[in-house]
Amino acid sequence: MPSPRQSGGLPAESTSFVGREAELAYLAQVVRTGQVRDADGRLERARVITVTGAGGVGKTRLALRTARLVAGDFADDVCLVRLSPLRAPDLLPNTAAAALGLVLTDRDAMDAVLAYLRDRRVLLILDTCEHLIDAAADFARKVTAEADGVTVLATSRQPLGMDGEHRFGLAPLPVPESDRDLAGGDAADLFVQRASTVAPGFTLDDESRADVITICHRLAGIPLALELAAVRLRALSLRELVAGFGMEMTTGSRRTGVQRHRDLRSALGWSYDLCGEAEKTVWRRLSVFAGNFTFAAVTSVCAGHDLDRDELASALDELVRKSVLVQVGDDDEDRYRMLDPIREFGADELNAAGDGQAVRGRHIAYYLGLARDFHTYSVSESQLRRYAELRREHPNIRAAMEYAFVMDGNERAAVEISTALFLFWHMAGLAWEGEYWLNRSLERCGRTSPLRPRILSVRAFLRCILGEFDPGRQDAVDAIREAERAGDALNVARAHCALHRALTWSDDLASAGTIAKTAYRLLKEEKSELGLAQLAQQVVFAELRARDTAAAAAAATDGLDRLPRGEFWARGYLLFQLGLCQFVGGDAETGTASVRRALQLKHELGDVTGVGYCVGALGLLAADQERHERAAWLFGAAEARWELVGRRFTGNPFMESWHQRATAAARAALGPEKYERLWDDGMTAGPSAIALVATRDSDSPARDFQ
Repeated sequence: MPSPRQSGGLPAESTSFVGREAELAYLAQVVRTGQVRDADGRLERARVITVTGAGGVGKTRLALRTARLVAGDFADDVCLVRLSPLRAPDLLPNTAAAALGLVLTDRDAMDAVLAYLRDRRVLLILDTCEHLIDAAADFARKVTAEADGVTVLATSRQPLGMDGEHRFGLAPLPVPESDRDLAGGDAADLFVQRASTVAPGFTLDDESRADVITICHRLAGIPLALELAAVRLRALSLRELVAGFGMEMTTGSRRTGVQRHRDLRSALGWSYDLCGEAEKTVWRRLSVFAGNFTFAAVTSVCAGHDLDRDELASALDELVRKSVLVQVGDDDEDRYRMLDPIREFGADELNAAGDGQAVRGRHIAYYLGLARDFHTYSVSESQLRRYAELRREHPNIRAAMEYAFVMDGNERAAVEISTALFLFWHMAGLAWEGEYWLNRSLERCGRTSPLRPRILSVRAFLRCILGEFDPGRQDAVDAIREAERAGDALNVARAHCALHRALTWSDDLASAGTIAKTAYRLLKEEKSELGLAQLAQQVVFAELRARDTAAAAAAATDGLDRLPRGEFWARGYLLFQLGLCQFVGGDAETGTASVRRALQLKHELGDVTGVGYCVGALGLLAADQERHERAAWLFGAAEARWELVGRRFTGNPFMESWHQRATAAARAALGPEKYERLWDDGMTAGPSAIALVATRDSDSPARDFQ
C-alpha cells in the first residue's frame, strides 16, 4: 500500500559525526534485519532495540545516524518521536500519533497509531524514554504485537524492561591509553575536531597531545562533556583548560554508570562555574522550558528586577557560544533549545537557588497569555500566524499546564489555558488531548466551582467532535444548568452551540432546529464571533441532512459574511459547504470554484481533514460531470489524507454514500486497471501537487503533476 508520507523528518546533523564505526555497523545490522544472536549463537528476533547509556554519551545521535543508514529498508516511514519535552505518560500515544502525521478526529490515539502501522514497514524512534519508562514499554509492546512490520528503536538511560527487548549499552568514546599511542582515540578526535572549529589552527601535535589526552581522561570520554570543554578554547588556552578541571573528577577506564553521571555533572558544574552571574541565572531559568523556545518567551520568563533585557540578550549569546544553548533556525524567528543533561543540571541549580516557583509561575503566565490571545483573535486575520505559533509552542503549552496543576494556586490558569485553546485542539486534530486536559481540570475543581460551566461547555464541544454524542449532550445540558445558576451568559451560549452539534449529529434534527435559534440569539448577544462561525457550519450540515439545499446555502452565506477575509478555519469549511450546495443546486462551475478556494485555505492552514474533505469533494463533483480521470486521481489523493484521519469524510453518511456512487461510476467508465493506476498516482502525490488542484481544473491531473 502506498504511504502518504515518507520520512525526511529526521533533523539535520549540525556537526560532524565522530567515531562509533563498530557500534554504528552493529546497530544498523540489528535494526535492518530485526535479528540478533543469543549467547549460544542462535538467531532471535529483535523488534525493540534500546540504546542505553549515561546522559551525554550520544544515544540520540547514534540512533539518528543509524536511522539514516537503514532508511531504505523501511519503505513506508522512518519516524522520530521526541519524548524529552513530554511529562504526561498518558499522552505518549498522542505524541507518537502527531509525529506520524495522524489526525485524532474521533479516535483513541493508541488505536489510531495501531491502525496506521498495522500493514506498514516503519522504523519508529522513541527518543529519551527514561522519565516515561512504563508508558514507553507499554507503547512499544502494543505496537510490536499488532504491527509486524514495525521496528522500535528507543534511547533511554535505562532499559524499557520488556520481553523481547534487545539492549545495546553505549559506552563513552574510547580514550587513548597514552600520548604515545592515539589508536582508537575517538574521544581525542572529537575534542580536536570541535576545538579546531572554535579555535582555528588548533591541531593535535607534540605540544598539545598530552593535554588533550588528560582532558579526555578527566571527562571520561563523554561526548557532551568534551564538546562543552572544547568550546572554552575561545577564551582559554589549552593549558588553562587542563588546569581548570578539578582532580576530583574520576580517572581511569573502569567507570560505573553512576561514576559517569558524576563525571558529566562535574563537567557541567565546571562549565557553569566559568559562566558570569547573568549567564548562570539565565541557564537556571531556561530549564523550565520544554522543547525549544523563542527570545520573546525567554524575556518574559527569565528577565526580572535582577536581569534586564540587554543583560539577558548578552547572556543568551554567551550561552550559545559556549554550547550550553543550541540556536535553532526558524522561518519566522530564532529559537533555542537545551540538551537534556544541561537542562536537568539547570533545573537542579534553579531549585537550589530557591526561585523555581517564581520562574515556573512566569512560564505559566506567558503561555496563558498566548492561549488568551489565540482565543481572542481566533476569528481574525491573524488566525493563521497565531495558530502556527501555537503548533510550535505545543510542548511548552503542555509544560505550562503541568506546572499549573502541581503548583498550588494555579488551578485557574490550567483551566483557562485548556479552555481558551478549544479551537486549537479542534484545528490541530488534538481533540483527544483537549479532553484529557479538561478532565484533569474538572478533577481539580470542586462541585461548586465557578469554573465548571466553562470546562463542561468546552468539553461538550470536543466530545461531539470525537463522536461521543451522548456524553457531549450531557455535558452541554449540565453546563447550561450550572452557567444559568451562576449567571455566566457566555457559557450558556457556548453550551447551547455544543448541544446543537450533539443533537444534529445524533439525527435529532427537530430538536436541533429549536436549539439553533436559541444558540444564535445568545451568541449574538455575547458577540461571540467564534461561536457564530461554528454554529453556521453546524446549521449548514443540519440543513443538508434535511435535504434543504437553499436553507443550507443561506446559512453558509450568512456565516461567510460574518468572517473577516483573513480567517482560514471556518471560512474554509463554509466555502466547502457552500460549494456543495451550489453544485447540488445546479451551478457546477461556481460550486467547483468555491471548493477549490476552500482547498487553498485548508492547504495553507495544514488542515489534513479539511484538505481531505475538499479534495474528496472535488472528486465527487468531477465524477458527476463524467470527468472520470480527474475523479479517480482526486479520490486517490483524498484517500491518502483519510488514512491519516481514520475515516473517509470522518464518517459523514451523506458524503460517504455519494462517494460510493461516484467511485463505482468512475471505475466502470475507465475500467479497473486504468482507475487503479490513476488512483495510485493521486495516493502518492505530495502536498504541493495536491495544492495545484486548487488552481487548475485539468481532466488529467496525473500528467499535469508529474
